[in-house]
Amino acid sequence: MARTGDGAVGGHLERAYRYRAELGLLDDRARELRDRAAAALARAGAQAAARSDLHWAHGLLERAVELRPDATRAVLGLGEVRVALGRTEEGAELLRTVRDLPAAPVESAHARLALAVLDPTAPPGPAATARAVLPVFEAAGDAVGRARAHLRLAQQLQQSGRHEEAERDHARALEHAVAAGAEPERAGALGAIGISLWRGPVPVPEAVERCRTLLTAHGAGRPTVRVTLNCPLAVLYGLQERSDEAYACLAEAERLAGKLGFAEAEVFLPVFRATVEALLGRGAEALELLARADAAARRMGAAGMRTAVALDAARLELDAGAEDRAVEWLATVGELSGPSGADAVDRLRARLAARERPDEALHHAEGRTRLLLTDSPLVQATAELDGPARSPRWASRRRRGGGPSAADHFAGKGHLPPGDRVPHGAAPPEDENHDGHGHGGHGHGHGHGGPGRDNHGEGGELTRWAPRERRRQ
Repeated sequence: MARTGDGAVGGHLERAYRYRAELGLLDDRARELRDRAAAALARAGAQAAARSDLHWAHGLLERAVELRPDATRAVLGLGEVRVALGRTEEGAELLRTVRDLPAAPVESAHARLALAVLDPTAPPGPAATARAVLPVFEAAGDAVGRARAHLRLAQQLQQSGRHEEAERDHARALEHAVAAGAEPERAGALGAIGISLWRGPVPVPEAVERCRTLLTAHGAGRPTVRVTLNCPLAVLYGLQERSDEAYACLAEAERLAGKLGFAEAEVFLPVFRATVEALLGRGAEALELLARADAAARRMGAAGMRTAVALDAARLELDAGAEDRAVEWLATVGELSGPSGADAVDRLRARLAARERPDEALHHAEGRTRLLLTDSPLVQATAELDGPARSPRWASRRRRGGGPSAADHFAGKGHLPPGDRVPHGAAPPEDENHDGHGHGGHGHGHGHGGPGRDNHGEGGELTRWAPRERRRQ
């Protein structure tokens, strides 16, 4: 494809500069050519990055930085693109260089936020960093920076299970991304909205329609948007057992992601497909996909993503009765960045202890669930299943305390008509002595939501409906 505009102009200026340099004419005219070439290539690189053309952006920005290593905006852009392409340490090194430049406060703010996302467990964390740099972006009128900061604030609320509260920051992130004409940021905001439609309190039928509406409004000609919205839409279809539509969404997302080059897709696409496979009763296939996602995250050095995958895999192994393998997955869980992840780990440990160590199980299950105030019916239901379905003592205490059951939470989300389905693994309420060691309800929680890390929901929490006939198999 022929390239025009700043890329073409920058290329001509670059060649003119290099011809003069080869002739030893490093005079003011040569330096002017160099500076003009670097500026044009940097603009073209930024434009390519804004439309998610990563490989072309990388080549342009690399040439710009080679011409002017002190061009802060180009160095920042090159660092961001390298991270997106999976060259994480090379990108982080450039970001650290920009972060430490006091003369470039806006670029430094971008670098600070990008580095916080790369290592979300390092203090102060992505959300706190976003709050700190947002005034810098606002003062500079930087719409891309504002979109990124609001997205991280929304994701903190999502990770705490507060999806309705996240809506305001989602809307602001999308507004600023659209104003900036930045496809990655638009895709990130829309993907995060899709995650909350899946994970949050909006009933599944309405969530499907809203997701489809967003795809129609924003997806035309924007492949990154189509990737990030098709993933949660596939899961929503899976919750309704509309397998053909779910697989079609995944196929389109995988086809487009293969062309875009975002390295994270090697992790989040298998995780979303694993979610759908588990919802459709294909647990072995889901575990194979999670193992593939874990290997990709390990290659990328993405510890936070590995933790999310491990929680999902551990829950699937427990559902299949493979406690030893579940323990192995839990042993790989790294440092957790918030109470929601710790809640998921404690509830999985409660399940492991339920038969032999009921007091320990009760301690694990209650100690964290009290901390997680969530509006996600899926998390609320899974917390119920991790307790009453597996611990007689929890079941007795739960019945005395009253409140909604797992089935109530599922029905509120509106997966499928409750008369047709039952929560997989839920203890029969009439059986006071049920020992809780049947197959359990699958939990799966991923939400990548587009370019940029740390867009998970509560972690390991997509509880599924199982058809009655399948449950007997």
